[in-house]
Amino acid sequence: MQLHWGDPILGELEDQWKKLMGVLKQLPDVRHRPCLNPFPMLDEVELHVFCDESDGCGAVCYLRFTNGASVHCKFLSGKSRVAAAKALTIPRLELCAATVAIKLARMADRNLEFELPELTFGLNRPLLYNISEVPVSDFKRL
Repeated sequence: MQLHWGDPILGELEDQWKKLMGVLKQLPDVRHRPCLNPFPMLDEVELHVFCDESDGCGAVCYLRFTNGASVHCKFLSGKSRVAAAKALTIPRLELCAATVAIKLARMADRNLEFELPELTFGLNRPLLYNISEVPVSDFKRL
């Protein structure tokens, strides 16, 4: 069958086209939940969150699955914030990155269908390890 661009679709081809269009209209109603678990049996599941600051701040969230000697990591989500137009100090940017990381970890924990026995945060600077030594009055709300 030789059809040109402007030719009407008739007969069996028209029926197939209408059926396809009907199916395509239902696509927005289809919900798909991605499978995160790569193993049938798991020894351990960990949530790892890494944060960093430079011109802004950001964090990424990974799931780490362990099954015997096999380890599999999957990217879960990431989030970033652009720094303000005025210059911010390194400690303030680090605090911003840590805040983004904590919010990301909370969101992941709420949305996962299984319990996370361990949560690991990765930081690139030691300031946040010693945050308890800094007076609260030195920080402003972001």
